[in-house]
Amino acid sequence: MITKFKLESALEILDSGTVIQSKVGDNITLYVTEYENVNIAVRFEFIKDANNPNIKSPESAMASLIDYSSDTVKIEVRYKSSALLNFGYIDPVKIGTYYEKNLFFNFRVSINSDIDVAIINYTWYISKEVVTK
Repeated sequence: MITKFKLESALEILDSGTVIQSKVGDNITLYVTEYENVNIAVRFEFIKDANNPNIKSPESAMASLIDYSSDTVKIEVRYKSSALLNFGYIDPVKIGTYYEKNLFFNFRVSINSDIDVAIINYTWYISKEVVTK
């Protein structure tokens, strides 16, 4: 069985799921394939950064979207404490195009302790309309 989603917005859900890190500290890359073997990827890097002055409280974190390579964007998740619960962007972020539609990505990440792996809930979205050139 395949579950379909219908949003009451200008976006459609392309794919959604959960990934559990296989080892504490490992980076995770998620990707969708456009056409033949053309991947569009998001790479997660988790950095415990206890001394970062931009992270105001132990319960908060920050995520930076960085160009990583021609087909990959990197999301650096920096956090202070040993726990990070349901952290992510509020709105989907546009990261490219997919079969002539805008491609968006959003996530939530949780890490329960210093010795626990990250759990990422993610969703890929595409615009309902074809991008005009």
